[in-house]
Amino acid sequence: MFLVIIIAVQLAAGILAAIYSNEITSFLDKEGKDFLEMDYGNKTAAADEASKLATKGWDVIQQTLECCGVDGQGDYANNPNVQGNYPDSCCRPREQVEDPDTGMIVFAPGNNAYPNGCKDSLENLIVQYSTIIGATGVMAAGFEFFICMPFATTILILMVCCP
Repeated sequence: MFLVIIIAVQLAAGILAAIYSNEITSFLDKEGKDFLEMDYGNKTAAADEASKLATKGWDVIQQTLECCGVDGQGDYANNPNVQGNYPDSCCRPREQVEDPDTGMIVFAPGNNAYPNGCKDSLENLIVQYSTIIGATGVMAAGFEFFICMPFATTILILMVCCP
């Protein structure tokens, strides 16, 4: 009976991963933008731990996917916690060059912010991996149902009938 419950949970997880992978767009449009406009970068004592962790998470997403905000740099326009137009995590590492006048190594001038928002990259990533997660859950449940269940049932019958 326990194995049947596990199989049902794995099937449900696989199916839900496939169904809800499309919900990421509406979530990012509403919740993501609201967070970036109001709570991103809030380092005051009143900021809760979840807000601080979400800020770190967005920083990792922006640096890893080389993007800025949900739809672009404008998502940070009204955020009082961001110094300048956007956070540092929206920027590619600045190139170091030699100053021709002094011979010193300096950072190259210019706008080095990522031009694209993260929504499309995140959607593609989640859709790609939700398919893998869903297929793995369904395959594991199938393996357990067609291979493990008959084997376990045979062992149980042998234990009961032939002590």
